[in-house]
Amino acid sequence: MKATRTTLKSFINKNRANLLIRRTSSFDGMTDGVESTGVKDFSPIVASDRHADHTYGIEGIWMVLRGNDWISELEIDGLKGYHVYNCCGSFDIAVRV
Repeated sequence: MKATRTTLKSFINKNRANLLIRRTSSFDGMTDGVESTGVKDFSPIVASDRHADHTYGIEGIWMVLRGNDWISELEIDGLKGYHVYNCCGSFDIAVRV
């Protein structure tokens, strides 16, 4: 089954209390490109009320929308969730299994 924005949003809504995030890259205006954040570990999510359509209410998430987000399933080190990347960066969002 192909992971979609609907799949991701449902996963987030069902697991919000237990979500962990790892923002692996982000857009850097100084280089006009996406750069690695150097973050290697997952951390608990932080709620955000900015741009809810693009962030799903979570700091570190940015969805471009219009079909320009690539979403794949993720299973790593006892965590299960999704890896997302787009022209603004990439992040992993998961729960412990």
